[in-house]
Amino acid sequence: MTYESVEQALEKLCKLEKTHAAYVHALGVIELDAAAAAPKGSWEGRGVTTGVLSEVMYDLIADPQNGELIAYLKEQELDDLNRRKVEVLEKNYQRMNRIPAEEYVAYNMLLNDAQAAWEKAKNAADFSVFQPYLEQIVEYNRKFAGYYDPGLPAYDALLNEYEEGMTMEILDVFFEKLRSTIVPLLEKIQKKNDPVPGFVCRHYPADIQRRFSDLLMETMGLDRNYCGIAESEHPFTINYNNKDVRITTHYFEDNLLPSMFSVIHEGGHALYELGGDPKYDYTALYGGASMGIHES
Repeated sequence: MTYESVEQALEKLCKLEKTHAAYVHALGVIELDAAAAAPKGSWEGRGVTTGVLSEVMYDLIADPQNGELIAYLKEQELDDLNRRKVEVLEKNYQRMNRIPAEEYVAYNMLLNDAQAAWEKAKNAADFSVFQPYLEQIVEYNRKFAGYYDPGLPAYDALLNEYEEGMTMEILDVFFEKLRSTIVPLLEKIQKKNDPVPGFVCRHYPADIQRRFSDLLMETMGLDRNYCGIAESEHPFTINYNNKDVRITTHYFEDNLLPSMFSVIHEGGHALYELGGDPKYDYTALYGGASMGIHES
């Protein structure tokens, strides 16, 4: 495809980014609904929808015209913002084209089915229910690591997807420093009497904890016009743009701490995303800079 001007090519880039963001948003809404609202038996139909949308997203990113767009824009004089957007698009384009389409779709459908199996296994305290799904997920990721960069150890290739440029060699040194401090500290704590104050394990009805969650979010400065909270089996944060972030928590009526710390932790993720510059919304540059920064 030929372009009459840089402006026309950038318009094509912008449309691609917004379309991709819309599909990510739609799948994110489905993910939140699955965890916080959908009937437990609805996973099969949701898997079909996930498969269809995943195939559309694959075709959108892997389209050969994107390769032509990238090649054209890389030859142009672009500002820093658009140059970085092209770099990210190129990485995503190459990454997607290395994965066979049928495997990409099957993997996303597997994740949907695995989530339902994990919840069932957790509540039944029966790992065997989830084990076959976990084994398939691990096997897929081993294959994907080979697609991403066959010259790297599998873990380095996967690690690069979450913390670009990080390696096992670097992290081994870092974690060894942590271990030298944390392990003795943990042993010291374990030798003490029960460090949990008695008030923590009193009976706290979920309704009271919900009000406490509201107070925590208010204290943290989370604007409830832009940040919602729901309940799920395991807490998480999901973000759609810098004015729509959702967190979840899980209430245990005999222990106040799990939900309290979950709201604080997930609220931290939410603050990070809500603080993003709106100029990055609906672009390839939207979202946290890295998982390391996010989890910090």
